[in-house]
Amino acid sequence: MWTRSHNVIRLVACAVIFCVTGNGEYTRGEQGVGEPRSIDSLVTQRMKSLDVPGMAVTIVRNGDIVYSKSFGTADIENAVALDSAGVFRWSTLTRMLTAVSVLQLVERGQLDLKAPVRNYVPEFKADNPVTVEHLLAHLSGVRSFTSADELYNMQHYDRLADTLPLFADDPLHFEPGSRFRTTPFGYNLLGMVIERVSGTTWHDYMKVNIFEPAGMKSARANHPTAIIANRVSGYLRRKDGSLRNSVYHDSSIAGPSEGVVGSIGDLAAFAAALQRHTLLAPAYYRLMTTEYRTASDKPTRYGLGCFVREWKGKRITGHAGWQPGGSSFLLMVMEDGLAVGVLANLEQADVKGLSLDVAAAVLGIESLSPNDAE
Repeated sequence: MWTRSHNVIRLVACAVIFCVTGNGEYTRGEQGVGEPRSIDSLVTQRMKSLDVPGMAVTIVRNGDIVYSKSFGTADIENAVALDSAGVFRWSTLTRMLTAVSVLQLVERGQLDLKAPVRNYVPEFKADNPVTVEHLLAHLSGVRSFTSADELYNMQHYDRLADTLPLFADDPLHFEPGSRFRTTPFGYNLLGMVIERVSGTTWHDYMKVNIFEPAGMKSARANHPTAIIANRVSGYLRRKDGSLRNSVYHDSSIAGPSEGVVGSIGDLAAFAAALQRHTLLAPAYYRLMTTEYRTASDKPTRYGLGCFVREWKGKRITGHAGWQPGGSSFLLMVMEDGLAVGVLANLEQADVKGLSLDVAAAVLGIESLSPNDAE
């Protein structure tokens, strides 16, 4: 159960507002969210109750970044304060970016969503025809991680194709289309599809087609031994309440599923680019954010690389992320042109709950249920 603030701060929208940036300066925004210091108060209260070392929050309205601020500590051992340049692990929020990449290729006529994935990755020889669409919607039956060694991977894979032997010969868990089950290895296959169709690596494709056009200046594929400027340290909280450094984890085992790192500004830029249709034409963004159903017509509450839910009578989409080193959440309230992004350097932090509370505050929604948008 996610904890909610009992006193949600009501905000009054205005035509022109001043919004707080990570360095404490104010910049002018065109779409109002009310008094930024009220958001500050909400975030600091939630950070205190959750005991999170460092957290960054952004708000985007109709393609404009109207609020972005960082709170707390980036590195406890070296007493480094978190600022707007802090680079976090985005974990499975990465799936949204991979899905956008695939749909770009579909939009350009280079990729068939309904085609069997083995048309593009012949090394994958599943008996049943798993399609690109099955993989995006987590309806493929391709297995997930099944061991601690995979979940807390310590081996580095230089190429996505090097991960294929881990799962390519395993039987599918179910007939494609019959059930919903998330799978990082399914997204590895999507990354390989991107590589085979585009003729470049998955991370180079992302750099040219996602990061650069969206203005995501510090976003990149994670590498545990690379020197990444402003990398935020990750932490976990033990059952006794003590704080520890997160265990080592190399996300190259599932890069297209969990391998992007970036700042809060990068997350805001990605959300703004989706709202402005910089990355995808409106028709393909609608396809991405349409809920899929199983073959037996059971709703999955998932589209193509993003959740699709109802919350307070509004349609919401986005993605959550968790892995050793941090937590992330992107919430997009479709009809209101609102996006809220939260990054934290604590594993399993309630970034979802904070995102919903911030959205509720911006929209003037007072009554919150712990089970909203579950």
